Amino acid sequence: MSSHKLDERQLADLSTIMRSRYAALQQQVAAALHDVGDPEYAALAEQVHDFEDESMADVLQDVRLADVQRCQVEMQDIEQALARMHTGSFGKCTDCGQPISIARLIAYPTAKRCRACQAGRERVPISAKASSL
Repeated sequence: MSSHKLDERQLADLSTIMRSRYAALQQQVAAALHDVGDPEYAALAEQVHDFEDESMADVLQDVRLADVQRCQVEMQDIEQALARMHTGSFGKCTDCGQPISIARLIAYPTAKRCRACQAGRERVPISAKASSL
């Protein structure tokens, strides 16, 4: 596989992977939201009798909502990647404009940056971390 230019087949395969993942995420969100609004789930929460049980019920609901938020962020990433495919900018680093390696796109189809630019973004000097505290 070339590391510079995606062919139509590779683009189609990546699009299929992302659309499939998007559908799975939609199902996860729907199930999580159904559970939160489920009368049986609400009845279980009403059976809480002490602070420890109440705390656990709150944690479970927070985890469920965090899962929904994580799914929504991933869905937005997929939508943006599919939009980049449509405009022809998919596979180009949004920071430096260089091609993102095909291996990276296969592993992480919604990648916006090449490995080098992403690594640079993830490196934060200790002094910058301390000043943000």
